[in-house]
Amino acid sequence: MYSVATGGILSKKTVKSSKKHKSKKVIAKKAQKPLKGKSSVKLRHAPKAVKKSVRTAKIKEKKLTKKEIRKREEELRIAREIAEREAFFTKNLEKINGMLTSAFTRQSLVNLAGENSLAIIRNFDKNVSDDDISKKLKLKISDVRATLNKLHGAGLVTYLRDKNSETGWYSYTWMASADKIEKWIAERLEERRLNATSGGEEHYFCSACGVNSIHNFESAYSSFFKCNLCSKDLEFLDDVKREELVFGRKK
Repeated sequence: MYSVATGGILSKKTVKSSKKHKSKKVIAKKAQKPLKGKSSVKLRHAPKAVKKSVRTAKIKEKKLTKKEIRKREEELRIAREIAEREAFFTKNLEKINGMLTSAFTRQSLVNLAGENSLAIIRNFDKNVSDDDISKKLKLKISDVRATLNKLHGAGLVTYLRDKNSETGWYSYTWMASADKIEKWIAERLEERRLNATSGGEEHYFCSACGVNSIHNFESAYSSFFKCNLCSKDLEFLDDVKREELVFGRKK
């Protein structure tokens, strides 16, 4: 090859080295230039951590509109309310189950609302309808409603009523209150203590169940002088045992 600059013929080796030198310069210049805009590097084969960091960066860079901000705040508010409601129902049911470990509490509820009352009152892990309880416990819905109405009459459960605009029918959502049940049981215990201290009347008790098993003569007779908590024989409650059971002191 003939070179104008040198006025002579260049060898093939000289031409190749010149091209190689130029290509190195071009590559070096491209490397020095800062990357503009988004990276052209494909993330297809990049590690998961790199992909995640890139996605996070893109989300942070994105500017949220006022509408999007309000929507996100509303979603957070709803999620917070749901979490608080679930925590309340969990705590409420735990307290109810704790009270139901007492034989006196169980018997008092059965006396008030029947045998189904214990199973029903254990199902208030959330607000439930009478239909939900009926299906879950495989009970007649009429029996469930009768039990709920008795519990409601004593103030142990409450309900919300909602009307269907299409059918005109009302649906009921029921709620149980552990605090109200606790107060009601305390009142029943106080009544029993007062009955046990009333003079001029015979009383009977169960030595195993103590003060919670005290009956007047009529109640003891109707139960065949058997304890309604453990089915043991009832004993006559004299003045000495009365002082010990009711007031915790020996006469």
